[in-house]
Amino acid sequence: MPIRPEDKARYPKDWKLRSRFVRFYRARNKCEWCGARNYEPHPETGSKVVLTTAHVFDHNPENAALWNLAALCQKCHNNHDAPHRARRRRERLYHNQLEMFTRGDEMKEMKEIDHEDTSEVVCPYCGHKQSDTWELTGGDDEEDTVNCGKCEKEFGYRTEITIDFTSWKLKEE
Repeated sequence: MPIRPEDKARYPKDWKLRSRFVRFYRARNKCEWCGARNYEPHPETGSKVVLTTAHVFDHNPENAALWNLAALCQKCHNNHDAPHRARRRRERLYHNQLEMFTRGDEMKEMKEIDHEDTSEVVCPYCGHKQSDTWELTGGDDEEDTVNCGKCEKEFGYRTEITIDFTSWKLKEE
């Protein structure tokens, strides 16, 4: 999952090294929960698997101990993080409503669209999931814009992609 810009400073300086270790060395390029292989079609969804490093027991980015991290496919990571993301959305919504109330602004209907920390690009205006999301990806941490396929409004998106190579010795005969 991409790291939210406001959370980036909370991760340890060696986060990329820890993440690579978990995904490619410990997990050997497979989801540690369902066994889906990295960069291959997922056995259930058919979408291309890109392993991510998840905080399993404690979602705080500062807790990057190896026992708290797991290499997960998008499906397992999204299922694991769904309750946490929902709680954060409610907290942000509550905070936004409280801010509006304390400023004396008129209360207005707020439609919350899940467009942050998702496995595909989602229009923040209408919630439309963009098809062929993988075709949109640029380089690592690059930002770009795209027009929504439904409401046609332009919006920005960012993705974080890491491609690493791992090698190991084969059994000597």
